[in-house]
Amino acid sequence: MSSSKGTSATPTDAQRGDGLAIEYLTVSYGRAAIVSDLTVHIRRGEIVGLIGLNGSGKSTLLRAVAGVIDLFGGRIERGTIFFDSERASVRENSGATTIAFSPDGGRLFQSLSVEDNVLASLRSARTPATREDARTILKKLLPRPPDLRKSGGELSGGERSLVSVARTLVSRAPCILLDEPAAGLAHSAKANLASTLKQEASIAGRCIFLSAHDLEWLDTFADRVLGIREGSVSLDVRASDERLSLLKEFVSSGKLSAH
Repeated sequence: MSSSKGTSATPTDAQRGDGLAIEYLTVSYGRAAIVSDLTVHIRRGEIVGLIGLNGSGKSTLLRAVAGVIDLFGGRIERGTIFFDSERASVRENSGATTIAFSPDGGRLFQSLSVEDNVLASLRSARTPATREDARTILKKLLPRPPDLRKSGGELSGGERSLVSVARTLVSRAPCILLDEPAAGLAHSAKANLASTLKQEASIAGRCIFLSAHDLEWLDTFADRVLGIREGSVSLDVRASDERLSLLKEFVSSGKLSAH
């Protein structure tokens, strides 16, 4: 899932603590470094949002942490990814599902039913989810869920995204990565998604790392919001009365500098 390069500045296990630790990560496509020497720590039970302009490195970062960057033509040049102070790749190799990822757009199996899409990638897990588990999480995310016999190809864009989110949540992975999960959702569906994620973080103790363009929505529930620009984190702000203004200013300043 990651490559590593030793450095005397690397934090100790005690400093990393519980949760996700991304350290000195550099990811490239060809000769271009899209994520550069980036370090982020996310505690268990914490929801962290990720904002930035298109092309700033949000999706690249999430794909790299999820261990699928090679499928998109990228590669990790250096850096290490830990979970609970242990290399994430070691945990995965031991059979423990550590990180579950929902890519942008959902990317479901077009011919499988809604229910089977939720369960498809979990067959090899130590404690595979059941159909009842799938139905329960789908009802949380979709108060009026689609016919579970429908195929992935028959769903709307918003439904595909939420079914993909359901697949990550039913995995029981302690770390959830979501790339633009609210894209195309109505206001009520976004509110329901935010409520579900807050429950998963606070009750199940999961760390949740998600990207979003809707700043107002993200500001309602994220514990922290990171702003990424040119592959590096240049904003890290916790909840406050002024946070939304800071997020808007960050995005606006990025648009100005891009022209």
